[in-house]
Amino acid sequence: MERQKESNFIYLLDGFFAGVLLSIVLAIIFLAIRYKSLSSVIPQPTRVADILLLIPTDPPSPPETHFDETPSYSVKIPLSTVTPSANLGPAELLDSAETALGNGDLETVIDLLSPTIEDWTSPDDKAQGYEMLGTAEIYMGHAQIAVVFFEKLYFYKPTPDNLLSLATAYDLGGDLDKALKHYQELAAWVDLPSSIDHDFINTRIEDISIALGTRVPTRTPTRTPTRTPTP
Repeated sequence: MERQKESNFIYLLDGFFAGVLLSIVLAIIFLAIRYKSLSSVIPQPTRVADILLLIPTDPPSPPETHFDETPSYSVKIPLSTVTPSANLGPAELLDSAETALGNGDLETVIDLLSPTIEDWTSPDDKAQGYEMLGTAEIYMGHAQIAVVFFEKLYFYKPTPDNLLSLATAYDLGGDLDKALKHYQELAAWVDLPSSIDHDFINTRIEDISIALGTRVPTRTPTRTPTRTPTP
């Protein structure tokens, strides 16, 4: 009985070792096949010289840097911080602003005139300056800012042309109530210059009145209106 148990134990032990040995053999075969498949894709160096060719000998060169032997230390200072009016009078500033406006340099017009125009004493100089400031702001798409300058322009020089500029600025800025008011003043202006398009004024009065839901007024020429806008 004891011999029978011993023989069974030895049989099981032999089977275990046989299974382990078979597993090892299969693993070796799998690795050999795997290595062979990778070798067909990735070339394997066969000599030391071939291995050395795979190692970069020179590090990548840094990008070239060129240094200027005579560097420039100039700094661009905004014109508005220089306060050009400290050295120039109204006449010189107006001439420079007019040139800048003609060249489309709108920021320069504002930088030249804004700092000191309130201190000027001549109404004519102020009127010319405010006209250029308003025009520059209109070209820059700032109609609501231009209104401020055109109000002062019309205060110092109440002409039909300046009233048209004021009405148009309010119109472009979206203040239709004030735009309509000033267009109506133009329509009622006695001896309105032929340079002003009457049809345009009447058309804007009609269009704005319809937009606001008000009755389109009938044009009745009266004397030149008098206004005292706040500068």
